[in-house]
Amino acid sequence: MAREYALLTAQFALMKGLLIGVAGCHREAFSADHVVHTVQSASRHFEHHPDFLNQAHALLVESQMDGARGLAILLRNKEATTSRAASADMRAVLPQAQAS
Repeated sequence: MAREYALLTAQFALMKGLLIGVAGCHREAFSADHVVHTVQSASRHFEHHPDFLNQAHALLVESQMDGARGLAILLRNKEATTSRAASADMRAVLPQAQAS
């Protein structure tokens, strides 16, 4: 069951990456049609390439990403860099404001 979860997570991460790329390519013109086309094309590849899932699992194991931490990293949504910088600035200001 752990192997199946790892493969599902890997497929989700790949799909998310593909959709991010397609959205970046099409920008404002990105639509549901692009999502459907991308998901169908990728799903067809996963289903018609019998060794793909074995190779994906081997890569997860080789890179030690097949455990709970590795899979959590694949599922994580990283916040934008500007948001991180703004929140870091905010944390830097807050202790000074509380001390006053």
